[in-house]
Amino acid sequence: DGRLEAVTSSPVFNYTYPSAGTYTVRLVVRDAAGRVDTATTSAEVPANVAPVATFTGAPPSIAEGALLTVAASVTDANQGADATELSLMRYRWEWGDGAVSTAKTSTHR
Repeated sequence: DGRLEAVTSSPVFNYTYPSAGTYTVRLVVRDAAGRVDTATTSAEVPANVAPVATFTGAPPSIAEGALLTVAASVTDANQGADATELSLMRYRWEWGDGAVSTAKTSTHR
């Protein structure tokens, strides 16, 4: 029925939802005398969407042998839900001549 129950004396409980959606979270507290109280709230888990990549520094044309410097810019709709996500991004520049770079800002001749 989708229920997860955990008995703990800790006021902190961690849980990772398996998929996007809106979930009802219910807390049941029972004291040593058997008295009970409950509280509920909703937890909205947003869908994980692909990041959007753009870059700056690439002119429409460049002279042969000239140094080109480009910088990546990434936005992620999930950033609000997981502030560390942007810091975990990996970059891969494929220059078209077989050269590859993995720096956020990169140069190539």
